[in-house]
Amino acid sequence: LMSYFSKGKASLAPNPEPFPSHAPNLAEEMNAIREDLHLAPSTRVLLLLSLATDDMIRQVVMHPQVWFMDCTHRVNRQKKDWFIMAVRTPAGKTFPGNLTVIPSGRRWVFSSIYQLAFVYLYGELTCSRYRLALCDADYCEYGPFEDAITINDIFRRSALMICSFRGIWMPFKEEVFKHLPLKGDGSKQLSTVGSEWGRQASEYLTKEEYDRSNEVLSEVLRMDETVSAVGEHCVAAMLILQDKLKRKERYLAHHMRLPIYMNFGGKTTTSPCESMNRRAKHGDKSVNSTMNGSTSLSLMTQQTDERLLISRKSGFRELQKSNLASRSPTEEQIQVKIQYMIDSNFDRREKMKVAQLAPEVWICWNFAKESSKKCNCAPWTHLPRFHRVFKLVVKRQLGKLFLWCECRHHDG
Repeated sequence: LMSYFSKGKASLAPNPEPFPSHAPNLAEEMNAIREDLHLAPSTRVLLLLSLATDDMIRQVVMHPQVWFMDCTHRVNRQKKDWFIMAVRTPAGKTFPGNLTVIPSGRRWVFSSIYQLAFVYLYGELTCSRYRLALCDADYCEYGPFEDAITINDIFRRSALMICSFRGIWMPFKEEVFKHLPLKGDGSKQLSTVGSEWGRQASEYLTKEEYDRSNEVLSEVLRMDETVSAVGEHCVAAMLILQDKLKRKERYLAHHMRLPIYMNFGGKTTTSPCESMNRRAKHGDKSVNSTMNGSTSLSLMTQQTDERLLISRKSGFRELQKSNLASRSPTEEQIQVKIQYMIDSNFDRREKMKVAQLAPEVWICWNFAKESSKKCNCAPWTHLPRFHRVFKLVVKRQLGKLFLWCECRHHDG
């Protein structure tokens, strides 16, 4: 990493290895960087530094399915941004899996990270096991990943999506939120009708339900009651947002088919990298823009390794506590490592509603959601809800038991 005071001098790295790139105009990019940094033609510069400790690599190998990726700024006085890739454990905890010092936010930089640095650090097998990458709505960041999925066999089984904050909440904030009706002329709070329109009230698990919801929304927006309640400008803004989300279907399908509330907690990003940024810049070993790059990287890696060690010890304690407090009748016959999964299902059995139709036939459902009663005066604000009922039938064949499930879709 070039020192802040080494203007025109040789780089601190004695013999940096060249980092290849797939960009055809790499020479022009290099010359532009040299001109921006006022470097002599003979000066060598380390353009990319991708770092992962042993514990970070172990964490990525254990949980390679989903990668959360984002960039953070103001972490060193060399003004070099960090690219952070984080992974989440089944317990819901998030840890950095990679820290990369990047010279800029160009496409070739991220392409080098995805197809070269990741493959070298984690191996082809681990990279081939990942299934979903979640990142911001920056084309220079997610565009190279799309290219890698298309041309690289290692990433061919992967998918790319944009986080709900950048993909859904920000367009909603820019297009619709400012047109929602308020309580009064000088008030900044939404009215009752405005609050009901400020959230997504339906959830979609299939493409057919999503397409149908668009048709229903278009019909509701054309109603005279809707126009009189929220105004023509708000209806026009909703139609614009609806068209934008349709065109981003392949990036946002997962989020559109799950309940994402536009008010309160729904506007937070789904990328755990935001929590990594906050943890990096606050706490005992926080980093800031006055530190050298080597110091900030060292503090970040130490902090990550300490968190991983604490999480590992906590997991051992919780597992032992769960096994000792187990109420499942299979606690003595099931392996210790999976007993906690059985306990979780055993303790949550009261939340499911079951009706027995025959000796070996049941209907199972879960209607935990309650319909909103805050806006009964405006029934057109109630978007459709899709309830699902599952019919379970026990079948016997050759002395074995099989459970057959039929999913019935009911529209609320």
